[in-house]
Amino acid sequence: MSVMPKESHDNPQPSSVKRDGVTVRALVLGVLTIVGMTFYITHFGWNLIKNYMPVSALIPFVVWIGINTVLRLTVPRIALSRTEMLTLFFMVWLVGNLPTTGWAGYMLGNISAPFYLASPENRVGDVVGPFLTPWLFPDRNPLVIGGLLSGLPPHTEIPWQPWARPVFWWSAGSLSIVLAGFFGSVLFFKQWNEIERLTFPMATFPADMLREEPGKRLPTVMSSRLFWTGFTIAAAILCWNIAGYFVPTMGHIRLFDHWRSVSVPLGYHYPDYSLRIQPVIMGLAYLCPLDLLFSFWSYQIVNIFKEGLINQTGFSVGLQGHRRAPRRSSCSRRTVPSFFSWVGLSGYPGTI
Repeated sequence: MSVMPKESHDNPQPSSVKRDGVTVRALVLGVLTIVGMTFYITHFGWNLIKNYMPVSALIPFVVWIGINTVLRLTVPRIALSRTEMLTLFFMVWLVGNLPTTGWAGYMLGNISAPFYLASPENRVGDVVGPFLTPWLFPDRNPLVIGGLLSGLPPHTEIPWQPWARPVFWWSAGSLSIVLAGFFGSVLFFKQWNEIERLTFPMATFPADMLREEPGKRLPTVMSSRLFWTGFTIAAAILCWNIAGYFVPTMGHIRLFDHWRSVSVPLGYHYPDYSLRIQPVIMGLAYLCPLDLLFSFWSYQIVNIFKEGLINQTGFSVGLQGHRRAPRRSSCSRRTVPSFFSWVGLSGYPGTI
């Protein structure tokens, strides 16, 4: 006679196993993190958004890794699971490119510029103004537009209502573009992942940071000597430069400075070759395949010689009198047809 095993209620499953999927608290924490990140970037970290892996998303992620590590060591019952941490990071990553220089910092200035910069001399208000759709632009009220760019008078309430309609419609259009790119990548994901076997270094990075071994509370990376060696080198240089800001007699280490601070002149007609070491880029490049890395630096060398040839021959693209724009536009326009051709060909199996 067989006896069915009785479920034991004395040894319940760990809480991390029960929360193996996307949970409500992960979504709530993600939204709260996005609010805090947006507020911090808008007021204190305007330049933290410059690429597709913005520092604005990495800082909250690293902070949450530290908080979750402390929770795993002290109160493991309420610690976030790996799936919850990934959910939180990808929410922050998706929104991390939108504040300030990514999108929101341009929108209010662009939609108010036609009326703010209009004058009797340039006749923008008379010639261009009638063709601007009213529901896409704020009212021509000096208190509304002038208050945004020049500041409101003392004891004056912020006029929210005139901005509600244009911000809503511009946000709807911008969100449509974002979603179109997102769902477009979904359409090509099977081709990229299963047929072409492409790698996704930026998505691999958070997964590696949270990889765990059975029986251990901390992520595997926390016990890696190589990780702590690289972290110590980068953190030591940054901490030294921070201390040097308050103590001018300390020397400044220029290893991570702006890319224009260290450059090699190649000639009168050729642009300087800038040298800069970026730990974040080095870490992501470690996860990239070699053929992809080769295309990065080889194209940069070809681009330098092409710019020098354009400057020597006097060839220009664009409006006459724009000395810098033609050279940059001619170099950037070459990548656009290549990009669309590559995406189009990748839709047919076996063509690439």
